[in-house]
Amino acid sequence: MIFTLPEQDYFTASELAARWNCLESDLLHLVETGKLPVADKYAAIRGKRRTVFLPNVPDVPPEFQESLAEIKRLFELHLGKEPEPSDSDLVVYVTVTTAMDYDKEAYLSAFEDAKFSRPDSMILVLLTQDVKDFEIEHSKIAFKDESILTPAAEQSEQEQPTTATTVEQQPEQATPSKEVRINITRHKLKTDLLDAPIEKAIKLAGSLNVATVFLQLKELAIKGELPFTGEIEGSALCYTNDNNETVKADGSSVKLTRDALRKRLDKRLKMESNGG
Repeated sequence: MIFTLPEQDYFTASELAARWNCLESDLLHLVETGKLPVADKYAAIRGKRRTVFLPNVPDVPPEFQESLAEIKRLFELHLGKEPEPSDSDLVVYVTVTTAMDYDKEAYLSAFEDAKFSRPDSMILVLLTQDVKDFEIEHSKIAFKDESILTPAAEQSEQEQPTTATTVEQQPEQATPSKEVRINITRHKLKTDLLDAPIEKAIKLAGSLNVATVFLQLKELAIKGELPFTGEIEGSALCYTNDNNETVKADGSSVKLTRDALRKRLDKRLKMESNGG
C-alpha cells in the first residue's frame, strides 16, 4: 500500500540543518539575528508558538479582588512584568498564593516546577511554516554567507564578450589614485566562562529581567551546564572560574549571585544604549 505521510509541524535544529545542508551554528546565527523565528516544542506540538507561564487567576468575588491584585504584584516583583499572551501563545497557569510574599524562593520554585514538569517547553524548534516562508524569501541566498547568488543563465550572459563598436573610442586618461590610510582601533572585550551560559539564559528568558534570567541560569546549572558545578548554595550558583577554581583563597565557593548577575545585565544594557 502506498501512502503519503502528513507534513511535520516543526523541525529540530539538526533536521533543518540536514534539509538546508548547513551547520547548526548557521541556524543559530539566523535565530540570534532575528531572521528566523523559533518556537518551543511543548507549544508547537499543540499548534502554538510559545509557552507562557502565568500565575493562576481564579474567578474571585469582589471582596477578594485585593488578593488577586496581590498575586499579580508578586509576579511582577519576582519574575518581571507579566507578559501579554497572544493568540499564538500557549498559556500555562501556575498555582500561587499571597502567602508566597514571605517566601520568594517558594514563589520561584512554583514556576520552576511548572517548567520542569513540561521539559519540552525549554526545547527550541522551528515551525514548518516559518521554514517555508524563509525558503521562499531567501531562495537566492546562500545560507552560510548570505550572499546573493546569480543564476547560471545570468552569469553566462555576463561572461559573453561584447561586440566591438564601429566608433573608435579614445581611452580615458587614468586618474592617479590617492592612497588613503585609515587607522582602526579594535578594543578587545573582556569575557569569561559565564558569558556563554548567561547569553543562553537571556535567549531562553526572552528578556533582560534579572529574576527571569537567573531562573533560567539556575535550570542550566542544575542540568550541568558548564562552567556550573551543579551545586547551589542558598540561591547562589556555584561554578568553576577562568583559573579552574571552585573555591576562593578565603575558602568560600566561587559562585554567581543574583546581585552579581544584575550588575552584569546592567553593564550590558549600558553598552547597548551607547551602541557598544
